[in-house]
Formats: sequence, C-alpha cells, structure tokens
Amino acid sequence: MLADMNGDSEEVVVSLPDGTMPENISDLELLKVPTTMHGPESGPLTPAEVAERMARTDFIIEEYKTGILDEHEAGAELFHHLFPNEH
Repeated sequence: MLADMNGDSEEVVVSLPDGTMPENISDLELLKVPTTMHGPESGPLTPAEVAERMARTDFIIEEYKTGILDEHEAGAELFHHLFPNEH
C-alpha cells in the first residue's frame, strides 16, 4: 500500500521475479521528506545518493500511474530497487 500524508493510498504488488510475495513485507509506505532548509547554515538534508534513490522510486511509481508498467511490473521494479541484494 502506497500512502501519502493526506490519507490517499494506492496498492502496489511487490513480488519476487517468480511472482511470490517476499516474507515480512506487508505494507510499503513512501513519505515525501523535505530536502532543503533556508537559513545561514542550511544545506541539503538529504545526501545526493539518497535523493537519487528517492527519485528512482518516484519514477517507478510515475511509470505505474501513467500505465507504462502494470502492477506486477511496478512491484517487481520497486522490489529490485529497494532490495537489490534479494533474489
């Protein structure tokens, strides 16, 4: 289940390449996090590598929302992106 702070949610299936559900995953919640602050010593709160990974996650979700990926493809892409060492 992908949920945002205003209560909207969307269900996405996260599965292994063989179509089975990984153990110990029930819900996946993505939160938008502020990445900058304004002030004399402010700078990015999110390291560049983390911001890049967040952008990749957003890209996969956008491909799903626009119909480029179906729910199983999007789930597989998210799983491989979020858990790159799992098979």
